[in-house]
Amino acid sequence: MTAFAVTLATSILTVSIALYFGVIMALLGLLLLAGTAGKWILARTWFPALFEHLGIAMILLGITFRVRDLIWLGLSSTAMGLIYRRDEAATLSPAIEAPLLASALVSIAVLAVVHGFA
Repeated sequence: MTAFAVTLATSILTVSIALYFGVIMALLGLLLLAGTAGKWILARTWFPALFEHLGIAMILLGITFRVRDLIWLGLSSTAMGLIYRRDEAATLSPAIEAPLLASALVSIAVLAVVHGFA
């Protein structure tokens, strides 16, 4: 791979992981605020979204550094978030979800090319 391709792949992966960790920190902040206000019923609706995004970030990091345990932990966290999602569960705005999903898919495609899976 050329230096430009490596720089581009690194930039795409860094932006994607930074977006996911930004959303994770925002969700943790919401949980902290709701928990300190004594509204745990409201706070519990954010747990499935937190597990999903934390799992996807762990999957990306696991594929990046070739750590299978982290990949499995991310898959189980994402699956747990999807299983526990109910109708009353809070979700992020589609304006936030769509770029996150697109960046994750592009990052996985870039990692597949870099690691030689494709």
